[in-house]
Amino acid sequence: MEKTRNADLIAGEPVEELIEENVIVFNDDEGNEYFYQEDIVIPLDGKQFAILVPLESECDCEDDCDCEVDLVVARVDIDEQGEAVYVETTDEEYDAVVAEYEKIIAE
Repeated sequence: MEKTRNADLIAGEPVEELIEENVIVFNDDEGNEYFYQEDIVIPLDGKQFAILVPLESECDCEDDCDCEVDLVVARVDIDEQGEAVYVETTDEEYDAVVAEYEKIIAE
């Protein structure tokens, strides 16, 4: 899996907004919206990490597509109001979560 670190979208701020169940909207500094859905939440070292899949694809393929999808790995923290926020991972967290995710999808 290719490493996707998107500091403009995930910068430790509560930037997500739930539109529907499991649909997350990230807004960049220019006000552009990016829609993601949680593929899986992976517990690791006492923390929760979400693998986010973009809902809008740049691929024009049909159902049996082999195109690569840019996934986002985010740590799920809880803010003062008890709401989940998606924050950027450290390099070590990212590598550990990707390794765990690859084990899961290989099963």
